[in-house]
Amino acid sequence: MSHYLQLILIMLFSFGATANGYAQNKKTNIASDFDKVGWKVGIQSYTFTRYSLFDAIDAAADLGLKYVEATIWQTIERGKEERFNPWQMSEETKQKIKNKCLEKDITLTSFYCRPSKEDAENGQTEKLFQFCKEWHLSLTTDPVRIAEGPGSMDFYDELCQKYGVYMFLTNHPKAHGSPYWNPVDVLADCKNRSKYIGASVDVGHFMRDGTNVYEAVRSYTDAGRMYHFHFRDVDRCDKEGKDVALGEGAAQIKELLTYLYEKGATPVIVFEYERDQDEPLKYVTPSVGYLHQLSKELFGNRRAKNSNKNEIVGTECPDRRWIKGI
Repeated sequence: MSHYLQLILIMLFSFGATANGYAQNKKTNIASDFDKVGWKVGIQSYTFTRYSLFDAIDAAADLGLKYVEATIWQTIERGKEERFNPWQMSEETKQKIKNKCLEKDITLTSFYCRPSKEDAENGQTEKLFQFCKEWHLSLTTDPVRIAEGPGSMDFYDELCQKYGVYMFLTNHPKAHGSPYWNPVDVLADCKNRSKYIGASVDVGHFMRDGTNVYEAVRSYTDAGRMYHFHFRDVDRCDKEGKDVALGEGAAQIKELLTYLYEKGATPVIVFEYERDQDEPLKYVTPSVGYLHQLSKELFGNRRAKNSNKNEIVGTECPDRRWIKGI
């Protein structure tokens, strides 16, 4: 069976197996419910690393979502050699991506890329920020930490302010040499810097490193820097932890999202699952349903609380709409 046919069957079975399938998502206008709580919910295209960026865009649209985060070097369209690379993409390829997003009513919020020190020194990093400005994208990244000069956080902050681009500092596994596996280092690099520098939480990588995700989110939120998630749940908080659908693991998803909502934080939330990548919607589809239900519960509780105070409630909570591209 071809990968294409497998993907179609997976999507059909996934939608049929949950209460939040294609027709139901469209009927309830799921994205609008996420908007009410200020969450920009979408898919990280790496979830579709065995397929393509366009498959991630299709899936997000079919699930009733509005956002996708791209990944550097990912195949753009299955069966073709073009890859998502700001330094190399032709204008024709860029227009093809824009047309696909318009067709599916999807916004690219951001993309993941790790520029090197050499990129900073030879001007390639600045070209990356020019691309982000042109496309209204934020940059999700984890550059090597350098004290000063090209590639330092001061260097990045200057580019962020120059081009009006937000940068989310994300974590990868400690064992892989990630510069930001420790939340303390993320906060240190955000401190005393412009509003353009913020934190991204990859739930899976933190969990497998033994980091308490809820406490990390609290610390980022209290510092006013909780901007972005690579979202999933994990069944245990150690190196043996496996990705599972939201609400089925040990990540305290409901507690951390409740805390965010009560504090008025409005992060970008993109699902990124690395388990069973031949079946990219296996965990995403039920997770969207879980998140949708939680968003309605939180918004409903807020309305009820404010109604008891005889206050008028709007349709959206305070959010960071100054983040470019979202």
